[in-house]
Amino acid sequence: MKVIYGRISTASQNMERQMQKEGKCFLDVCSGAIPFFERTQSNAMMQYIRENGIKDVYTIHVDRLGRNLIDILNTIETLSKEGINVHIEGLGFSTLDANGNKTQVSTMLLTILGMVAEMERNIGKERQAQGIAVAKQKGNVFKGRKRGAIMKDDKIAQRYASRLVIYQSMLNGGDSLLKIEKCTKGKDIAINRATLKTLIVKGLLIKPQNIKANKADEKLNLMK
Repeated sequence: MKVIYGRISTASQNMERQMQKEGKCFLDVCSGAIPFFERTQSNAMMQYIRENGIKDVYTIHVDRLGRNLIDILNTIETLSKEGINVHIEGLGFSTLDANGNKTQVSTMLLTILGMVAEMERNIGKERQAQGIAVAKQKGNVFKGRKRGAIMKDDKIAQRYASRLVIYQSMLNGGDSLLKIEKCTKGKDIAINRATLKTLIVKGLLIKPQNIKANKADEKLNLMK
C-alpha cells in the first residue's frame, strides 16, 4: 500500500499535485507553521503506518514535512528511526538506502532545501510587513483579508478534511456523485452532491478523467 502525505494552507489551494489517485492519502489543511507532529492528518498517518507496518511514505515537496529546517529534520529523523523511507517525489530522491540507512546525499539535500524553504517563508513575511508599512504611510487602513473571503473555504476544508480520503477512494472506484451521496446518507460521513462538487472545484477532491458519470443510471436511480 502506497502512503501519500500532503499539506495545503487553505482550501483555495489545489491538492491535485500533492495527492495521487492510487494509495492511502493523508491531507492536512493547515498552516505550514504548525509542527508536523501536531497536525491532525500527520498523526493519523503515523498511526496508520505503524499499525500496518508501512515502510514508505511519499510527499511532493520537502517543505510539506515541517515548519522550518529543525522541524523538517526532526520529522525525517523520527521516521528514519522507525525504518520509514520518505520519498520526495518532486526531487526524485529518498531518505534511506536499500539497507534502511540514511544516505549522506539525502541528508545534505534536505538540509539545503529546508534552509531555502525557511528563507523563502521569512522573505515572504518581510515583504508582507513592508507592504503593510507602506500602506500605513500612505494613510491606508490595513484590515487584512476581507472576512469571509477565505474563511468559508477553510471551514469547508476543515469540516471534511478527515473524510476526503474516503470520498476520493469512492471517486477512484468509479462511483458517481449521486452514488456517493446515497451511500453516505444517514452516516457520519454523509455528504451531498453540491458539497462534493464544491470540494472538486476547490481542488480538494479529484474526479478521475477516465471515469464519467453514467447519466442514464443517475436518472433511473432518481426515479426509484
